[in-house]
Amino acid sequence: MRNDWLIGKTTVEVVEEKYFKEMELYAHSEQANKLNPRWGSFKAQIEPGDELWEYCSPMESWEARCGRAGFAILRDGKVVASYLRMMN
Repeated sequence: MRNDWLIGKTTVEVVEEKYFKEMELYAHSEQANKLNPRWGSFKAQIEPGDELWEYCSPMESWEARCGRAGFAILRDGKVVASYLRMMN
C-alpha cells in the first residue's frame, strides 16, 4: 500500500456502515467484528490523532489483475497499518 493510493479520509463508523452492513445482513450477524475479526484487530490499532483513509491502487493495476483496495491508518502522515478489503 502506497501513500499515493490514498483516495479519501474516512471514519470507522462510515466504513462499518458502508462496507460491513451488507455483509452483516447476508450473514445474519449482529456486528461486523463478529463477521470479520480481522477488521476488529485493524481498527484496534487506531490511536488518538491517527487518520483512517480509504485507498485504491491505480486502474492499470486492476487491468493487470493485481489491483488492491482497502483502508490505511496514517500516523504523522505515514501509513502504519493497512486493511486489504478487495483485490483481483
